Amino acid sequence: MEAILAACDLEFTYPDGTLALRGLSLEIERGEKVAVLGPNGAGKSTLFLHFNGIFRPRRGKILWQGREVRYDRSFLAALRQKVGIVFQDPDSQLFAASVFQEVSFGPLNMGLPREEAKRRVERALAVTGIEDLKDKPTHFLSYGQKKRVCIAAVLAMDPEVLVLDEPTASLDPLLSEQITGLMEEINRVGKTVVISTHDVDLAYSWADRIFVMKGGQLLAGGRPEEVFLQPQVVRQAGLTLPWILEVYLELRRRGWSLGPRPPRRKEDLWACLPSASQAFGQLFRPANG
Repeated sequence: MEAILAACDLEFTYPDGTLALRGLSLEIERGEKVAVLGPNGAGKSTLFLHFNGIFRPRRGKILWQGREVRYDRSFLAALRQKVGIVFQDPDSQLFAASVFQEVSFGPLNMGLPREEAKRRVERALAVTGIEDLKDKPTHFLSYGQKKRVCIAAVLAMDPEVLVLDEPTASLDPLLSEQITGLMEEINRVGKTVVISTHDVDLAYSWADRIFVMKGGQLLAGGRPEEVFLQPQVVRQAGLTLPWILEVYLELRRRGWSLGPRPPRRKEDLWACLPSASQAFGQLFRPANG
């Protein structure tokens, strides 16, 4: 697989002297779904702000499609069309009077013909399911609606990578599920999707790969089931086990035959459970076998 984005030995220090990234290196492959986990202060948001050139590293470099990011105006303008960021707080991102104006700002600012810009806006509104909100003032929207508008505004620029900082934070379970489904759909049409999250269940069931950070460094990276089966990583990062994996491990400990690979989604867990008669037999199997 091709690495579409990469951080190489990244170091970054804030003006107050806080060292936020400490020699961080990772690669994100084209077309995959990636979740970045870690406690507050781990450096997740700082890393994301390097991905489209908002921050410039003190040491190290960011690679876009194998090319080192340059910090001149033309390179950054092109990069920010290809790597779109949705911030955690939608109010920090919204600025236009109406939803349509907000979503159309990016395409128009790119210099696209008005008809092409309108087509992109309508497609982004449709993908995010907010066509009925296009004429609404942004300050009248609910928190969840604002999240969708921010995502639509980035999608209208047709990025290759969509980066979302805590996309389900402060959302109720139903809205979280809807946003997760939206991220799945965006990935299905060919976009690389990268999120930061504290939700271990979301990261485990949704992502193709996860990276775990702490103190500006990378603790581990790999497939979710591989990373969460490293107790020292889970403990060091202050994470808990996803409920699906916890149930699987507990049933295995009790002698249930569930297959060698941990399930990733609840449907997979139900599928690997034995039938009721088999389960009854396993629970009450005689001690001598």
